[in-house]
Amino acid sequence: MKTVYIDELFAINLAVNYFILLAAARFSGIEARRLRLLIASAFGAAYAAAMFFPEIGFLYTAALKAVFTVLIVLIAFGKKTKGKLFRVTAVFFMVSLAFAGMVMASRSLFSKAAEAIDMRNGVFYINISLKTLIISIAAAYALIAVAFRGNGRRHVTEKRFYQVAIFAFGKKTLIEAMEDTGNDLVDPISGKKIIAVELSSVLPLLNGETYRAVSRLQYESAPEVIERLSETEDGTRFRLTPYRAVGVASGMLLTMRPDKVEIDGKEADILVAIVPGRLSEAGGYTALCGI
Repeated sequence: MKTVYIDELFAINLAVNYFILLAAARFSGIEARRLRLLIASAFGAAYAAAMFFPEIGFLYTAALKAVFTVLIVLIAFGKKTKGKLFRVTAVFFMVSLAFAGMVMASRSLFSKAAEAIDMRNGVFYINISLKTLIISIAAAYALIAVAFRGNGRRHVTEKRFYQVAIFAFGKKTLIEAMEDTGNDLVDPISGKKIIAVELSSVLPLLNGETYRAVSRLQYESAPEVIERLSETEDGTRFRLTPYRAVGVASGMLLTMRPDKVEIDGKEADILVAIVPGRLSEAGGYTALCGI
């Protein structure tokens, strides 16, 4: 009987899952955050490792495999519209099948690989060289690239993300910001650059009348809110910034002057524009940073 080491099984499936998820993002045109992909890969690897415990063998029925696959996709990419969720799940299945096919091809072509590859409950245990594993991954990626050539190019699948700390009114909030090269917001008075932040991420910094006034941004325009703020003690920290966007000839953003902003631990002399709506469909980030 082949000796199977749980740590090796986990590590191999972690690497393979990460590749499959990364490829699924690339070929379905879905934005991907590497940390979420890693967490989803670890979840899938733990599911694979659990197959050696007979008392939970019921987890490996076809129906539950499908459920766990969808859970992995949801962890990796968050909530999507039905169309996007179906697309990325379908591509995930296709990449998985392509990789499985390459592994089986190795099993047929190379006797040593045949002895080293085992499968239980539909999960691979591969005790082969790193070189062979990389070749299988590359071949699967190339196969899917041909099948999906051109698809997803119009989408940005990977973006740079920043950890942003905003300090104001004696408080601090930590948010995730996505790089947005199209964000060229600049304060016309000071010339400072501006980061766009969702209202929900700014409200925890505010107090009393200032909180109540800014929260009205969900229902009122920025000029109306700035009028309310003019009656508060902290009103001088806010101003209006003109902007243009696709489908919007001109508009006004409520902009706040924080005490300090740090981007990836480095202080940045910027202002905060408060956006009433959501910036990320999946909720993976709550700010757009163009600096």
